[in-house]
Amino acid sequence: TKGTYALNALLELAKQYPDNLLQIKQITKSTQIPKNYLEQILFLLKNGGFIESVRGANGGYRLTIAPKALLVSDVLCFLEGDFYKAKTLDNSDFVNNYLDSISAEILALFDTPLSTLLDKWNQTNQIGTYSI
Repeated sequence: TKGTYALNALLELAKQYPDNLLQIKQITKSTQIPKNYLEQILFLLKNGGFIESVRGANGGYRLTIAPKALLVSDVLCFLEGDFYKAKTLDNSDFVNNYLDSISAEILALFDTPLSTLLDKWNQTNQIGTYSI
């Protein structure tokens, strides 16, 4: 859940990029991530250099990397480690090579910019517009 929640929080921040800051209560409201868990995730994302926080009454969080440059794989690898790697054995070079190639293909699927997720979110949540 850590990676999924982090991507949801980053998506909310991407919606406001680059101008606006979001407070934890705003992110919690829109993502339904429990506040205590969100605080932990934001702390990790801040330490990873993905976001920054601004203190004060008008403070909050914002992305430090443009959504077009922030890859989903970077976030997941940072938070989850080598989540895409299959366990290999010491005694089977052929199977290990096969699993390594599959792992590389899985990782490539996650080499998607956060902006692509934002575009898909916008398409999915677009309210019908009418023009005359």
